[in-house]
Amino acid sequence: MGSLGIAHWLVLLIMLGGGAGLLSLLIWLIARSSRSAAPAIAAPRRSAADRLRELDAMKAEGLVSKPEWARRRAEILDSV
Repeated sequence: MGSLGIAHWLVLLIMLGGGAGLLSLLIWLIARSSRSAAPAIAAPRRSAADRLRELDAMKAEGLVSKPEWARRRAEILDSV
């Protein structure tokens, strides 16, 4: 037997229980929506050397201006 959707439960509860059924459904929906999602897994932090190499490659390709490259480079070095 397949799983019933919320609409099916709502119709069933209205037909069988009236107000008490609706109250139960409302409590169930609130409890279900308040569950937190699975915690996000943080990406492993790349080494400063890897980030500097990537930044240099971006500069060489013209994707980053020299002032932006210098600012980002300083940020990376400050984080070490």
